[in-house]
Amino acid sequence: MSQSLESKVDMILMGDKQPKENYLKLMVEVITAVGKAWGNPNFQDKQWAHDSSAHLLDMLSTYKRVAYVAPTYGMRPAKDMSKMSAKEREEYIVVNAQNPLMGASGLCDTLGKLYGKAPTFPFDVTVMVSIFEMLAVLEGYRRHYCSTTVVDSVYFIGHGGAFLTNEQLLDNPTLPMERASTILSSIKTGFYPPIGKAQQEDLKAIWITCNSEDIVTELLPQHSDLAGMYHLYSNGKVNNHETALDEAWVEFSLAPQAAGFKTPRGVDFKWMIAEV
Repeated sequence: MSQSLESKVDMILMGDKQPKENYLKLMVEVITAVGKAWGNPNFQDKQWAHDSSAHLLDMLSTYKRVAYVAPTYGMRPAKDMSKMSAKEREEYIVVNAQNPLMGASGLCDTLGKLYGKAPTFPFDVTVMVSIFEMLAVLEGYRRHYCSTTVVDSVYFIGHGGAFLTNEQLLDNPTLPMERASTILSSIKTGFYPPIGKAQQEDLKAIWITCNSEDIVTELLPQHSDLAGMYHLYSNGKVNNHETALDEAWVEFSLAPQAAGFKTPRGVDFKWMIAEV
């Protein structure tokens, strides 16, 4: 997979309005390329990729308040899997790709169980992509074609090290952090076309990753444009799937509050608002 595909993702996220079919085409291109790189037969099915991507675009047109769910892992493996044994390759795929996907899917299931149970629910539906880069394309589409659809929350779920510049889990470890900040800026500010069209309502970023306190600490000083948005972060090692299935934690993630949350493993989650 070439860098040019990642460049096209970033350009369509930050750039001018394009024909609707361009967003759908790029989403299909991303997911099938990822399927080929990771050996995922479902993702390589172009009809499935087309239909599932078209459904996501339709959801943005249908619902007025959404939450994004984005599993974060590399568009291609950081290591050469051809040099691994079958067992090593299977374990590598599970840890580095399947676990974030399972966590994201589990989170959507848990949120679905909470609809109608929680006293107030801040969004109408969860919109889950199959990989982080698809969210960049989806957000570019929303900004141009569904700008009245409010994004209440963005759930990032994956390996915390993928976001930190001092980690080497990916071949270019700065890309996920840059893309995450660009997605959040696209929602929150009026920096990108159409210029001045900003979401005035509160925006929440929920980090279901290890060491997310470090992520937020690294992210905020570089992006004063994100002032006023909320972050939910933790101080330790997070089990993505376990956390995503915890109804008490998921309900805690729905709205900022002064109290913290301690997981059964002893990890502390806290809310904070980014200051100017």
